Amino acid sequence: MTERTERLLTLADRCEREGPSRELDGEIYCAIHNLVDLNGRHTQELRKAHTNGEVMVAYHEGVIMGWFTAPLYTCNMKAAQTLFDEHPNRSPDEPMLICSLALRMMATT
Repeated sequence: MTERTERLLTLADRCEREGPSRELDGEIYCAIHNLVDLNGRHTQELRKAHTNGEVMVAYHEGVIMGWFTAPLYTCNMKAAQTLFDEHPNRSPDEPMLICSLALRMMATT
């Protein structure tokens, strides 16, 4: 199992256990785009950014590309449904379950 697959499956499990959160949205955003959040969370402002679903990413040799705000995957149906390339015929009616299902599908492809 690859590291990315493990990451996606872990997040899918969390979507089934936890409530919606911007923190989880940020982690989902990073996982699906295979990014690492470089926010060290060593100041109150950086911790607040993390809890607001903001992630700091780099694109080449550690050069920071910028801050991104993750979509509201875990609490908004439309945002959760964007995780599917093609919408399934029958999707769950709860954003957290949609997130879990989509992450599991990504992990197996």
